Amino acid sequence: MEYLLQSARLELRPCTDTDVELLLGHWTEPAVRRYLFDDRVIDRETVEKFVIASVASFQQAGYGLWLLADRTDGEFRGVSGLCETVIHPDLLFSIAPSHRGQGLATESAQCILQYMFGGFA
Repeated sequence: MEYLLQSARLELRPCTDTDVELLLGHWTEPAVRRYLFDDRVIDRETVEKFVIASVASFQQAGYGLWLLADRTDGEFRGVSGLCETVIHPDLLFSIAPSHRGQGLATESAQCILQYMFGGFA
């Protein structure tokens, strides 16, 4: 299964090892890491671990981290997905600062929850 999703404005595809540099750049932006990593600057190894965990999660559970791209121009908009924790999966997202305030986090989260639970509006 490929786990490709679409919402009204976004195409969502699982992140892969080819996305490490893109994610490193995105997740080390001050406006992104402030909320996602409590302003901690992460390194390439940390990003690689997230990607490896996401790939494994897709294989084992059918979910992980999806990259968000605009449906019209394919431009990167951010990341959204479910990240496994000790108790349950957590929903997380990080939207590129230039695209915040457009409802993309909500739209991507709704798309993922609909995929996970079916029939979710």
